[in-house]
Amino acid sequence: MMHARLRKPAAAGLAVLATCTLVAGCSRGPGTTGAAASGGEQVEIDLGDQTVTVSGPPRIAVVLPGTNNSYLQAQIDEVEDAVAEIEGATYTVFDGKFDPTTQFNALTNIVQGGQYNAILLPSLDSNLNCNVASKVAPENDIVVVAMTTALCGRTTNEGEELWQPGTLTYLGGVDTVDYWTDYLEYVIAENPGEQKMVVLKGPDNIGITINLDAAIEKVTAEHPELEIVGQANTDYSIPDGNEKATSLLQAHPDATIVFSAYVTLTQGAVQAVEAAGLEGDVKIYDKGSSEYSFEQLAAGTIEATAPEYPRTIVRKAVEVLGQAFAGEEVQRFYPNSGAPLPEGADPETGFFVITEDTAADFQPES
Repeated sequence: MMHARLRKPAAAGLAVLATCTLVAGCSRGPGTTGAAASGGEQVEIDLGDQTVTVSGPPRIAVVLPGTNNSYLQAQIDEVEDAVAEIEGATYTVFDGKFDPTTQFNALTNIVQGGQYNAILLPSLDSNLNCNVASKVAPENDIVVVAMTTALCGRTTNEGEELWQPGTLTYLGGVDTVDYWTDYLEYVIAENPGEQKMVVLKGPDNIGITINLDAAIEKVTAEHPELEIVGQANTDYSIPDGNEKATSLLQAHPDATIVFSAYVTLTQGAVQAVEAAGLEGDVKIYDKGSSEYSFEQLAAGTIEATAPEYPRTIVRKAVEVLGQAFAGEEVQRFYPNSGAPLPEGADPETGFFVITEDTAADFQPES
């Protein structure tokens, strides 16, 4: 756990901050960073290999990978309510447009601009963002919370090794190599014998995709009966998911399984399967546990889904920032994206699968 120490400011002042809603450019509040911000007690926050000093409420930059799917829209909706629970806190959402360079440039400008003292960062490229998030940001008294994708090449790690020193904490764990491995092995167990699978993935070189690729390599080496006949990277949008699924099914008409890395890709895959007249011949496995996932489980269109917690993870991240800014201890790692483990989940990896029979016991977050 980290420890924080309170210090009285050299001079007291008053900052009037308003809660900011939604998109990039919607920032309000003073333009100084960290210890230079006026108002409140100064707080020293231990980041493992260095200490930052902040004062006043959090002024949070939420640097999202994009804004074009149900997961991210749920986070944008939830962060407003979460920030409102911290008196005086403000936030701005930045859209990375699923382009690592766009997100990196936004992150660099945030750190250099002096308007923020905290960052929520689900990285697109954990190596590209590593130095600015874990070195430059704390040098400017900015506290970074890493979400979903671990920083600095740690994405294939597990447990507390997902946390990067120089940042406050890491929240995630439902897209690790072990988690994806458990899901693929579940699919194999449910479909004995030789199977031909096509895989719809997110953008190339992001942490979630890197982990899924590692899991595929591991599982197929151990299970030669599962043949990956085609894979495609996407931008996580429904149209791209449909286009890629259509191409994969046309190229591999003997495919028996579609494995989808997120529910928007599942939507595209369901459309492609129906258009090809392959209902009943091709099974679809989903990741995301959204309202759409549950509708398709009830309809028998998909076989199973595994959870994502878009609202819980961003709410927990804001909560942890509030605790740290108040001088309280926080954990270095919050597994299962900060959500309680569902009954029956794997106690080590957190893997949990939802089927039509168990859907009533789970509440979707997007």
